[in-house]
Amino acid sequence: VGRVTGGLHEAYAKQARDSAALLGMTDANPRVASPPTVIAKAIGRAVTKRRPRVRYAVGGGAKPVLWLLAVLPDRGFDAVVSFAFRFAGKHFGKDLPAAE
Repeated sequence: VGRVTGGLHEAYAKQARDSAALLGMTDANPRVASPPTVIAKAIGRAVTKRRPRVRYAVGGGAKPVLWLLAVLPDRGFDAVVSFAFRFAGKHFGKDLPAAE
């Protein structure tokens, strides 16, 4: 078990950095990132429905993720997600604080 340093657990420092890189990468892409108003409108519609759906595919990245979930087995989906985080951390996480 790693020690706690600077408020961030060592064991998760690289994962946190990769996550920040992926979020930064997607936020910068207008085809994937959605303005808060898009999400707010969907929430507004959902709360006014007599029988709201369980899930709403809202935002640029929602439908591709749901499609992957439908066509890939769980382990395949997990592998794609893990690859995306590692790729983002390696290629877009250079300006982020290094994992200790």
